Amino acid sequence: MKVKGFNQIVRHAIFGLCIVTLPVDAQEMALPPLADDVAAEFTAIGRLGQAGFRVRQGCTATLVAPDLVVTAAHCASSNGTSQRVFVAGWSRGEYIASRETKYEIRHPAYALNGMHSPRNDIALIILQDPILDVSPIPLGEYSDKTFAGTNLALLGYHRQTPHLLSGDFDCPVTDFGIGLYQVGCRVINGNSGSPLLNQTADGAWEIVGVVSSQRGAAAVAVVVPDWLRSEVNSHQQLTPE
Repeated sequence: MKVKGFNQIVRHAIFGLCIVTLPVDAQEMALPPLADDVAAEFTAIGRLGQAGFRVRQGCTATLVAPDLVVTAAHCASSNGTSQRVFVAGWSRGEYIASRETKYEIRHPAYALNGMHSPRNDIALIILQDPILDVSPIPLGEYSDKTFAGTNLALLGYHRQTPHLLSGDFDCPVTDFGIGLYQVGCRVINGNSGSPLLNQTADGAWEIVGVVSSQRGAAAVAVVVPDWLRSEVNSHQQLTPE
């Protein structure tokens, strides 16, 4: 019975945010745009999609190393290659850096049955060339620490204000099954891949989750898995200085 109940929950949260259509009243509750001076502190967060960002909607992604970005798996290619572009620090049609994607790696356990679900909906994307003038936001170091019961920041781009970084720094977090959080802040199309951020004791920010889907008035986020940390570490060890 427990398995059946979880599957029912997953079906309600099954749709990736790039394809969900929401009523007008839901759009009005989207994450609000950040003030310019606040957004300027998070230029590692950008938009991921096809060229033509001024007229096309994509996903949100975050630079975690000079040539690596993290996003939702349903925003990445299933065959590892695409013609997507990542733009860091997108604001009013301008940006700090733009790079084509080189290779896209979905979590190996994502969509094993051919269907999207929030479980393991996370991906690492390797860029063609590194971005050296933007400071990455690192992955959280904890593999066994839960942030359930705390409030975290959720930042990203969405269709309501696609040319401005939006977010909330006070989103309540609860557990939503193994490897998932439910985040009490509204997300809409474009927020797929948005980072869930924790501020450490020294004031630095770290990524502890990635938005997969919407469930009612909340977001469903994938907890950063050890698989992702291992992929990032392996790639950095192979990258020449």
